[in-house]
Amino acid sequence: MAIFTKAEDLFGLFNQSVGGGAIEGGQPGYETRRFFQPKVGLDAIVKNPGYLDTSEDKPYPTDVVSYNDRRQILGTITLNNRDWWENSNYDKTSFQPYLTDEKKIVFNQQVKIDGSGNKIIVNEDRDKSGFFKFSIDAAPFVINPNTDEIVRLDRYYDKDIDTEKYNLATEGKINYYIYPRGDARTPAGNIDTFKSKGKKTDAGENVFDRYARNPNSTRGYHLFHLDWGDGTPLEHIRETKVLEGNTLLEHIYEKPGFYTIKGVVMAFDGDEIGCWEKFETNFLLNPSPNYDVDLYDYENFATIGGISNDSVLVKSATDIIGINPLTFDDEKSSVKLVENINLFDRLSIYNFLTKIDHTILNEYLSDFDDYTKEITDEPGPMMMDGEIIGCLDPQALNYDPNAERDITVGSICDYGLTLKIVAPTFVNRLGENDPNAPNFHIDLYLVNDTESILGSIPEDNPYYLDSPKVLQGQPDLQNGYTGTETLPIGAQNPFYAIGRKLAYQQALGEDWINYDAIDSNSTKKTVQTNPTNSSNKTRNITKSQLLNAKRILIGVRAPETGGGQGSQTTVAVESFSFDVEAVPHSSEDAQALGRNLPILSSNDVNNIYDNVSSTRSGDPYEILYSNYFHPTKGAINLRKTNGSGEILTGWFYKLGQQLPVNEFGNRQRTGVASDWVVTKDKINFLELDISELQDAGATDENGLNGTYNINFNLTYTQSDGGSTGNITGP
Repeated sequence: MAIFTKAEDLFGLFNQSVGGGAIEGGQPGYETRRFFQPKVGLDAIVKNPGYLDTSEDKPYPTDVVSYNDRRQILGTITLNNRDWWENSNYDKTSFQPYLTDEKKIVFNQQVKIDGSGNKIIVNEDRDKSGFFKFSIDAAPFVINPNTDEIVRLDRYYDKDIDTEKYNLATEGKINYYIYPRGDARTPAGNIDTFKSKGKKTDAGENVFDRYARNPNSTRGYHLFHLDWGDGTPLEHIRETKVLEGNTLLEHIYEKPGFYTIKGVVMAFDGDEIGCWEKFETNFLLNPSPNYDVDLYDYENFATIGGISNDSVLVKSATDIIGINPLTFDDEKSSVKLVENINLFDRLSIYNFLTKIDHTILNEYLSDFDDYTKEITDEPGPMMMDGEIIGCLDPQALNYDPNAERDITVGSICDYGLTLKIVAPTFVNRLGENDPNAPNFHIDLYLVNDTESILGSIPEDNPYYLDSPKVLQGQPDLQNGYTGTETLPIGAQNPFYAIGRKLAYQQALGEDWINYDAIDSNSTKKTVQTNPTNSSNKTRNITKSQLLNAKRILIGVRAPETGGGQGSQTTVAVESFSFDVEAVPHSSEDAQALGRNLPILSSNDVNNIYDNVSSTRSGDPYEILYSNYFHPTKGAINLRKTNGSGEILTGWFYKLGQQLPVNEFGNRQRTGVASDWVVTKDKINFLELDISELQDAGATDENGLNGTYNINFNLTYTQSDGGSTGNITGP
């Protein structure tokens, strides 16, 4: 039971709203998959894009073959066709775009035929970055006022079995939480709607937050064109809303019914839209006891005058759905006549009329029949050609000794790959484990976005300001001292940093890595050489983490210095390496089978720095000023800051090389790298090279499967009071 605490906690609470893992047929040997989720009205047979017979002629189909449950499917999906951006941005009332400037249009859009044979709109920029690849999930919900339990509205609740949730999921105020999931598009471009999609994260947190945390940037995921589906005005159309992990929307629905919330989420890089996805959320609001328009929801017919075929109530109900109210002739009746009536209202009318005479609804049976059936939580079996198809390789995760046949082409076997990083156990000179050995931390960083860890080189501030600057404690720039003065637009800037950029480039290089950014923008695995808890000596890296990692960086943190009064103990890493060994399979049948070792190598990384800062050097390039030139007021005297009004005889500030006179009649100046001293702490790292790592697969095809230990080894130096010694881990 999920309990509501605060909005930022919601990201970790919600399962995929619709779909998830296939209950049958998910392996390559099956042409179709079955998804079963009765709480949302889903029981569907869907084509399998991983089927082995898939080829260029039949690329990656994901079509639905059949729906066994034909109720309205509840939950959130990302639409296959995102449509032209300009269509979403077009205001039909004003014949103008909602958004202008850089969000008005999208470049490089084109029509593509997806793997299911449908036309979709794609844009080339989407493939440039993982930032642009995402799908959308959402959760409409209310909160139980007594228990703080979250009651999702995209679920069917039985009035008798789930009475409390049924009575809470009613009209009124609802909460709506939008959050990102991984890319759901196949290489052919179409959406695999119901497949399992992990939450899109960055260093373990909602990826929305990575970009939204900078209040001065428009880069991030933007909500646009939100339609609540109840006829109320569109929201976030003139100005998009930057989504964050704690963004919680609210809306009030006046009536019960089935509703569809529609919207668009764009990935905006600060200059242009790299991708956008359209989404829809279907949910159901039951009528509350306070809802007074329940004309067609009588449990008994204790009404004045009774109810008959001749009553005004019955005649009005039949007339609404296109049945002749006088003769009850359904010749002109059709489900198409009532498509614009809310499904909830239609079902209420059908329910009412069946109590009068169910035969008059023959033309509408397909519209409500699935809502009259008993729904069970247990799926029935699905047979495949009368044989048990399974993996016959005992090294595979899905090895099935009872299987009757494997696939004739390729394999349906699923091979796992896990790398277990293992910290060394230090021994003393007697060869025994040393409980007093230092506790080194070995940090392994799985970097999924290499740009996020790069350090920034500050731009040189312009010598002439492009916005006003308030000066405190500086010479008075006006005719009277006020304590704080403003340097206007176009004025000389005594705080300029000309030459600083070049100094950074010379000291750090163009593509230096910020140590602090590694920790916040990576998945971190840490093992310890001498932990208090032995479980901290090992950590696992899964196959998916390896595949998603763009770089794998490994660093060693020495223990903090210590020692008693008058003494200080320090430790330092002298050397650092690793070796690889295979861990036996758990299956007895597979232990005797040979296995390949991963091909892994490493190299030193020499451009990682911490505590980077800069200060002005003592170079004697200073010029004495007693006034400055304002672009409109001319020369203005500089006065002392003590309020005396006394004109300064000179004001020193650093300048560099003189340049030509600028548009204001003043001489611009630039600096040189030697004007600045850049300080930094170099951090030594190894980089694990997995470019040659074999794919997970059958050993006889040179693949990898199972678990492999990466045993780290290090040699350190320990000193205390001048004595030093070397202790080497195994």
